[in-house]
Amino acid sequence: MLAKLITEIDPVPIYFKVQKALKEQIESNQFAPGDSIPSERILAEQYQVSLGTVKKAIGNLVTDGYLYRIRGKGTFVTNNTVRRENIKSYRLLRDFKGRESSLKLNLLSLGKAKADPRINQLLKLKPEEGLYRLERTFTSKGTALIYTVSYLPRRLFPDLEKKGKYSLGKNSLYVFVEKEYSMATVGNEELFYALAAPETAARILEVEEGAPLLVWDMLALTYKDQPYEFRVSYCVTNARKIHRRM
Repeated sequence: MLAKLITEIDPVPIYFKVQKALKEQIESNQFAPGDSIPSERILAEQYQVSLGTVKKAIGNLVTDGYLYRIRGKGTFVTNNTVRRENIKSYRLLRDFKGRESSLKLNLLSLGKAKADPRINQLLKLKPEEGLYRLERTFTSKGTALIYTVSYLPRRLFPDLEKKGKYSLGKNSLYVFVEKEYSMATVGNEELFYALAAPETAARILEVEEGAPLLVWDMLALTYKDQPYEFRVSYCVTNARKIHRRM
C-alpha cells in the first residue's frame, strides 16, 4: 500500500512522500521517542525508492526536529533526554564566565483548574476544556529564584495529578511527559518582559510586592506545532542572569 502510494505518478516529490510516511509513524507513536528507525538501505527497499531519496527525507526530518543522528549508531526519534540541554529554560549565571547556579526543583501544587479563555486559545483547546495547574519553584541554596505556573490540557494528560504528584517535584516536565505519555517536546516559543512583582510571586520569591521581575510566557510544543503547556515564569535577576546560547 505504502510502496504503491509512493510510486504513483503525481507532482508531489517522492522524497516528500517518504518523509510524510515516516512523520506519520512518529506522530502515531509507531516509532516512540528514543526508538531507532530502520537503516536508510532498509527503508529504501521497503518504500522501493533510491537511497538518495531516503537520505533527503530523513535529513528533512532531522532538520524539523523529528529525528536525530548518532554517528556509528543510527538515526533515532527525538526524545527529551537527548534534547534537554537544547530546551533547558533555566540557566542562571552571574556573568558570561561564571558558573551555572545549581537549582533544586520544588513542587508547590498540582490540581485541576477551570478553562481560561486566553490560555485555552493559546493551547488550541475548546473554550470549555478543563486544565491542570502546576506551581513549582527553582531554588539555589534554599532561596527561591524562579517561580513557575504551568497549565496543561486535562484531556492530553489523564491521571496527571496521580502520576505527577511525586515526579514533578524532582524531574523536568519535558522528561516526565515523554516517559509517562510518550509525548516528545520538539520546541518552544517564549515572550520575555519586565513586570512589577504581583502578590503571590512576591511572597514566594521573598521580594517586595512591585519589585522588578523578569517574566516570560512559554508554550511547549510537540509534533505538528501542537502546544501542550503554557507556562509563566517569574525570575529574580538582581544577582544572577538568565543565560541563553543559541
